[in-house]
Amino acid sequence: MRPSPDFPRPPRWLDRLLVWWYGDDHEEVLGDLHERYALRVRQAGAADARRRYRREVLSYLRFSAFKRNSSPSSLLFSAMLRNYFLLAWRNLRAQKLYSFLNIAGLAVGLACFLVILLFVQYETSFDQFHQKKDQLYRVAIRLTEGDQDKKFDANHGFQLGPTLAEEVPGIEQYTRVHPNYGEAVLTYQAGNEARTFAENQVLFVDSSFLQMFDFPLLQGDRTQMLHQPHTMVLTDEMARKYFGDEEPLGKLIEFTGWVTGTYTVVGVLDAVPATSSLRFDFLLPMQDLLTRRQYQLKDAPWGWTNFITYVQLTPSVSTKAVEAGIVKTYRAHRADEFTTGDMKAESYVQPLTDIHLNKEITASATVTGDRQIVTFFSIIGYITLLIALVNYINLTTARAAKRAKEVGIRKAVGAQKAQLIGQFLTESALVNVISLLLAAVLVSQVIPLVNHVADVTLDGNLLRDGKFWVSVVVMFVGSTLLAGGYPAFILASFKPLSILKQQTSRFSARVSLRKVLVVVQFTASIALLAGALVVYAQLRYMQELETGLDLTQVLVIEGPKVRQSGADRAAEMATLKQELTKLAAVEEVSISGTTPGRGFEWQTEMYRANADPSTSTDVCGTGIDSHFAPLYGLEVIAGAPLYEGMVVPDSGDQSVLINETLARALGFANNEAALGERITPGGDGFVIRGVVKDFRWSSAHQPNQPVLFFYQSSRGQISLKVSTHHLPGTLAAIEAIYQKQFPGNPFSYDFADAAFDAQYKADRRFATLFGAFTAIALFIASLGLFGLATFAAAQRMKEISIRKVLGASTQHVTLLLSKDFLLLVLIAFVIATPLAWYGMHQWLHDFAYQIELGPGHFALAGCLALLVALLTIGYQSLKAAVANPVDSLRNE
Repeated sequence: MRPSPDFPRPPRWLDRLLVWWYGDDHEEVLGDLHERYALRVRQAGAADARRRYRREVLSYLRFSAFKRNSSPSSLLFSAMLRNYFLLAWRNLRAQKLYSFLNIAGLAVGLACFLVILLFVQYETSFDQFHQKKDQLYRVAIRLTEGDQDKKFDANHGFQLGPTLAEEVPGIEQYTRVHPNYGEAVLTYQAGNEARTFAENQVLFVDSSFLQMFDFPLLQGDRTQMLHQPHTMVLTDEMARKYFGDEEPLGKLIEFTGWVTGTYTVVGVLDAVPATSSLRFDFLLPMQDLLTRRQYQLKDAPWGWTNFITYVQLTPSVSTKAVEAGIVKTYRAHRADEFTTGDMKAESYVQPLTDIHLNKEITASATVTGDRQIVTFFSIIGYITLLIALVNYINLTTARAAKRAKEVGIRKAVGAQKAQLIGQFLTESALVNVISLLLAAVLVSQVIPLVNHVADVTLDGNLLRDGKFWVSVVVMFVGSTLLAGGYPAFILASFKPLSILKQQTSRFSARVSLRKVLVVVQFTASIALLAGALVVYAQLRYMQELETGLDLTQVLVIEGPKVRQSGADRAAEMATLKQELTKLAAVEEVSISGTTPGRGFEWQTEMYRANADPSTSTDVCGTGIDSHFAPLYGLEVIAGAPLYEGMVVPDSGDQSVLINETLARALGFANNEAALGERITPGGDGFVIRGVVKDFRWSSAHQPNQPVLFFYQSSRGQISLKVSTHHLPGTLAAIEAIYQKQFPGNPFSYDFADAAFDAQYKADRRFATLFGAFTAIALFIASLGLFGLATFAAAQRMKEISIRKVLGASTQHVTLLLSKDFLLLVLIAFVIATPLAWYGMHQWLHDFAYQIELGPGHFALAGCLALLVALLTIGYQSLKAAVANPVDSLRNE
């Protein structure tokens, strides 16, 4: 029906949709709809008529009505598709072994790829949930002198944020973050019950923090939180932990950490998302922290660099302009650092979404990943999928001659090349669908294990991301075309006359391609295997590397945070030490601010008192008592150790120990030259009393740091050298003494060697995952090799039988069938070795202490690959070699 010129015309795209859907029946349907549309235009207007017309059209799109009068070609096409799938299913059932090898290899390969895809998506989704993520940046500054090569630093003085917001155009607001280094003790008095817990996830922040960041709020007013001192915001989990089912707002909690006092709960947040680079359970006002004595000193605003500064930029501002403004402002306020012409300052406003994977710029309180590891696993995922696809291509093309007659007959009765390609692509699609379903089942089963091993949170939230499903669709379509496209093209190109005359020798030229693909498979597998061996060797080397410390049989107790008002802390700790040393199993006791492997109490910059401030160097510091050095095996190689009350007459400066690295960084000619010299961060100073031999306080990822020890014996962690004989009884006795001396404090302990080794937890996770995916890749390659060996043995069965009749031994036949495949593995080893060497050489750059890359790692990888290949093909070769030749030749 064609409307007349004055007839109201409905939307044309809806008419076209109905024409396509109903085929030849469209005129009857459109006629009724057009009449009702014209009536509604006159009664209710065009807008209402169009809206109701759209609704009616959509209601007519029933599947039962879809092209009921289909053309003959459409019916033939549908029948052809059904035939394709029926044939594909029959072929899968007829060739059970090869179907199993194809589907198993593809399923495992797709499962690996999906798991790695989820992992990569997780790692790259950090901080994406913040609405203002494109405006939020972390301020990093780098100071270099001459040819120095220093990294950007995100830790700065607390005055940086307010100054930048006031003087640099384009900065809308700022917030500072300062963690409560070490544990804090929180107590809620619920009637007669005191609920006391030690907490690690505590941040001091400005009141603008919750206005810049979109952490989900459950209770409270976001705009008013943390404006007042002694207020607190906590997560819902912590609220239930302390208050149970009680209303949390207005509750009072005693807090003992970097600050001490009674805090009122003014807000409750939902759980911090797993993809947040900032992790916390409690938020406290920054203004409370800044009342500490150390932050009241003259040089404290810029000198104590324990603060992380985030800024929110205006949408249109240039980050380059802001960075230039930061440098200008920093130079103006830190002029004492730029007295020499060689000192340069650079600024980098780091995008919030770049923080997690950029380990080059580190700061406390942030969860840092590793972009290199994400890249590594992405490559492994693609390699594993490629190996699985190569399996399918190899096995399909190897068996092509078996299906040559089928192709010849189809072509003889009129089948077109495109139709044959469609048939074989349908088979590929069916195999991929089955493999993808099995892969989904495998992924659902291994995700909890991956979460545990990798310490990540791969959950259903990641499946809501459209990018993930786009990747899955692209992967499915790509794998279908890659796995089925080439075999389909080859099979469809056979000439029917040659096929029916048994002249398929042309296809034997494809054997060389299969050999190339086998080499590709094992090149990738051997490269991964060599990489895994290097990773494990580096991990073992780091764990066995000499630390210069004695960490054996050292028990570390977390020091008390809750103490009675007005108590003499030093006297309390002295009493504790005295009681502990009375235990027969305790050899020595020491008090220190922190212990090896747990970081330092503070980090700042220092310079020699008579030198230019621009010569300052980064220094890490912690307090120790006189027993620390002998307990941990620190060797004083110049000067004398520390003891209580050590101050320098007339100046009142405190005496300190430094390590050799700091002595060199400060420019002393030798260790003895440092003795008696005064160093300062600006303001109060320290006098060097002794120099200790270098030791490793942190993991092998980092070089030795410049370290300063000052005397203190009233707070921190308690280290005990204990006998491990009857350890449970010793621990019980130690806990009883501790609880008697410091009631209300949780008793928390671990061993120094275990805490130090925990620094390699991430490396162990990486090694475990790398090794697992390498084993899977090798397994998939072996499946393909097994299939090819099976097919090759079947193809050469008559030749083998004749050789056996003529006297060939079992060993000779086995070698005959195996040598070609083993040669391909050897070629793969030659290609893989330089590739693996280059990749692992780049990976080792991340470590300050690293192994030497020698031929042993790669030779071992090659031998293991050869062994796996030999075991894989040996069974089929031996089976063919011992078969009775009569069974093969009886029909000849």
